[in-house]
Amino acid sequence: VAAPKPRIAAPVAQSQAGRSTLSINFASGSAAIAPASRAQAQMLASALKAPSASSKRFIVGGHTDSVGGREYNLELSKRRAEALVQFLVENGVDRSRLQPEGYGFDKPVAGMSAKAAANRRVEIVKID
Repeated sequence: VAAPKPRIAAPVAQSQAGRSTLSINFASGSAAIAPASRAQAQMLASALKAPSASSKRFIVGGHTDSVGGREYNLELSKRRAEALVQFLVENGVDRSRLQPEGYGFDKPVAGMSAKAAANRRVEIVKID
């Protein structure tokens, strides 16, 4: 049985230093944050506004599963990243601290098929 992933700042699961996969989900083919994930997105906004993080900048990386073509998924992943950035900005995070990027299905979750729903995710990576 695999050990559970360590948790940091409630909305994110740490995957390696400076990089976290967010528990913010999207329906297949959608760039709208799933209603069940809005509370986690709100917790992320609060964490990013905390004094310890308020001067840091982050890449917000969107990902997809491999259903559909490469170009479609690249665009969808960019829209997912931008959807989270927009949500964070609407909740008080300075846009200049957030750099949205889309990776399509080229970076699946380690150990999972590119087709897995778990790949419909957003990661946040500290730049500085």
